[in-house]
Amino acid sequence: MRPEILLLDCGGTLSWPPFERVNAILTELRGISFPVDKAYEGFYRSGHALDSYLRKHNKYPVDNNLELNHWVYEQGMELTGFKGAWTIECTMELMRREGRMGNWDYTFPWVAQSLVRLREAGLRMGLVSNSDGRVKELLEGLGYAQYFETIVDSYIEKISKPDPRLYYIALERMGRGDLVSQAKLAATGAAPKVDVLYVGDNLRCDLDGSERAGMKGLLIDPFNLYDFIVEEKRIKDMTELADMLCEP
Repeated sequence: MRPEILLLDCGGTLSWPPFERVNAILTELRGISFPVDKAYEGFYRSGHALDSYLRKHNKYPVDNNLELNHWVYEQGMELTGFKGAWTIECTMELMRREGRMGNWDYTFPWVAQSLVRLREAGLRMGLVSNSDGRVKELLEGLGYAQYFETIVDSYIEKISKPDPRLYYIALERMGRGDLVSQAKLAATGAAPKVDVLYVGDNLRCDLDGSERAGMKGLLIDPFNLYDFIVEEKRIKDMTELADMLCEP
């Protein structure tokens, strides 16, 4: 099952919003504690809620970035039992301290352990992220940049997933222009999908986007929120990915 090239997303796959600093704001302003395990669950539940709304209405539930940032955090807490906890004042304070939705620099030890296993297994890895121009800096700070032959940031490239061109940039920079040509054929249905696996947590951008680009895709779904998608296309986290790809 090991692919020729493994491409990974960043946010929701390798790193997450600043859970501990969000909790600090909530504690300071509201006197409420939102532990990391609940924040982790809330992240995926709010992402699923947003995806469901987009698929149903073909538009965002709010009209601007400030309202969207607030909606995402609010939903994450509401859907994990913390109703009314997150207020617009909390969102404003988060943006004052960190900008937009915060620096997504929270991670878990099992992420690094999985990356080590994948590298030791000989996987060639690249990273493709819809980001704000800082994803390379973020990965360097976490110690993860060393595992990737290339790091492609949508803000820098002026192209965002699910546009197939963003995935193709990574393959070109990894010296696999031949796979780009094959993937373009596969995207038209004229050839099988190329032996490139993309892994991320967003249905539209990561799973649908990579498959539309003529590649294979896996969706990070730790809480089984996308049970309408076949199990073969879903995994819980990076540990499961490493177990899958590093088998003898």
